This record gives sequence, C-alpha cells and structure tokens, in this order.
Amino acid sequence: MTASHRIALASTAVLGLTVLGVLMALIDPTLAGDTAPHAALAGSVADALWILQHNLRVLAVPFLLAGLRFPASRLGRRSGDAIITGMVAASTIPVGIALGRWQERLVPYLPQLPLEWAALTVATSAWLAARHGQASVRELAVIGASTAVLLVGAAGLETWCTPHHAAGRHTPARLAAARLPLAGGQLSGWRRAR
Repeated sequence: MTASHRIALASTAVLGLTVLGVLMALIDPTLAGDTAPHAALAGSVADALWILQHNLRVLAVPFLLAGLRFPASRLGRRSGDAIITGMVAASTIPVGIALGRWQERLVPYLPQLPLEWAALTVATSAWLAARHGQASVRELAVIGASTAVLLVGAAGLETWCTPHHAAGRHTPARLAAARLPLAGGQLSGWRRAR
C-alpha cells in the first residue's frame, strides 16, 4: 500500500464517517441535543495549550499501537484496526451529527476542522503504514511531527478564530466537559454546559 493509498483510505474513513453523522442528524436531529452553538472559549493561551495537549493525546493512539508492536501479530493488527476505527468514529460522527443539526450556525465554531481532519487522516495513515510493515521508526516520527504541526495550527485557529465569551466564565474542568472525543473539542461551543 503506497503512501497516497494510505492517505486516500484514511481520508475516506474520516469524511465518510462525518457524512454518516450528518445523515444521522438529518434523520433524527435530537441526536445533537438542544444546546445551540455558542462561545465556550475566551481566546487565551491556556485555551490553546489545553486544546493542543488534548488533541495530541487522542492522536497519539496510532503511534502508541505501532510502538507497542500491535502490527507484529494478526490479533494485534485486528485489535489495532478496531481501536483506530473507534478513534476515527468517535472523533467524526459527533461532528457530523452537530453539522447535520446546526448546519450554518455551527460553521463559525469550526475554522480548525480542516486542519483537525487532516491531522486525524495523517495519524490514521501512520497506523496503516505500521500495520502493513511499511513504516520505519524514522517515517513514523516524520508522520508524528506532521500530525503535531497540523494540531498546533488547529489549536490556534480554534482558540483565536472562533467566537469568544467574556473572559473568566469558564474553567478547564468546564472546558473538558465540553469536548467531544476528537482532538480539540471543535464543538466546545456546541456542547458546553451553561
């Protein structure tokens, strides 16, 4: 499997599961809940760092699986496939559901989504490379660094390019509760408890 095939497969999974979430919300809008999109970030450096560390932790999974030698056995590969599929689904379907429910009202809260989806795609491709025995430690390090660079950009966009609320109205615990499974909580404004 070539690098372009891995990226194509990973991006198809990311986009396909996002579309599945959109379709689910179009069928049953109540899946998204009743809280309309609203500002959840104050636009602080602390917000950006929290988002970045959360994103890095989530997208470290493919690299950890490779480091733990999951690709070395058939059971490990199957288990890794299930874990990665779950990670991608848990990251994308809720976003699709929110997009399907709130549509254009949610767009101002998602300038980082293309970078987050690119990072998710790249990280997923790392698993595919390791799974097929096509990635050296050096190649995985390059893919990991690329993922991190995308996540730094995404954290910046989410922190400073989304609507903000008055400073001091949130705490890290409230922010954490607002996050969806992917990488930065791109829907923090959608899910945050008031």
